Amino acid sequence: MKNIMLVTFVMVLIVSLLGCNDVKENPNQTLIDKVKSFEVNEDQLLKLQISYDEFKEKMKDVVVDINYYDNTEIFGYSGISGNRMYLAKDLVGLTLTEIKGLEQDVENEQRKKYEEKGWDYEQHKKQMELDFGNPTIEVKLSNVYDYKEYKWKYVFSQTHRKYNDENNREQVINKRYRLAEEDGIWKILNVDVSMAWWGDNNKSMKQIQLEKIHFQTFNNEPVEYVVTFNLGEN
Repeated sequence: MKNIMLVTFVMVLIVSLLGCNDVKENPNQTLIDKVKSFEVNEDQLLKLQISYDEFKEKMKDVVVDINYYDNTEIFGYSGISGNRMYLAKDLVGLTLTEIKGLEQDVENEQRKKYEEKGWDYEQHKKQMELDFGNPTIEVKLSNVYDYKEYKWKYVFSQTHRKYNDENNREQVINKRYRLAEEDGIWKILNVDVSMAWWGDNNKSMKQIQLEKIHFQTFNNEPVEYVVTFNLGEN
């Protein structure tokens, strides 16, 4: 019986040690997961699936100061019919139902302006849905890179949007997430963004656009992406 108990103890100890080794093999996974969390929750905010207060609550352990996001445009319109834009800070303290009500007010206001000018708002709305509605969105996240001079870490993301409009437009958005340690916890300090567009009507520009887009390398080496997921499926 003692031999059986000893063998069992040794096996449990080995499994425990192996488990610890697995954690140590990828100590930066937590940082990659935080960047993914930001990408997913930002997508939900912009689609009005969560309120801004919910977004800030979810990001409190992910971002150093989420208030930097206050001036981000969430919904509205600008152009020949005028300008009416709601920033994230305008939505503080509002429920998701209240926010969706504001979005409906904005749409009604824009509709009225179109009608006053004798324009066809429904045709405009239909075209906007064709141009921007329901793209496929693939996101890639990189490994973690050390920027030792300032004790920062970087995680890069690349978002590829494919639209279903008649020009088969595509958009690539590269982001560089800068993370800093705060009270022993790594959080996102800021995000740098670079993007490119092209479609069937300007395919010749695709290569030029991709060559000009930033955040494709680190220390003159191509960024290595290790995680891929589709937004809307998480």
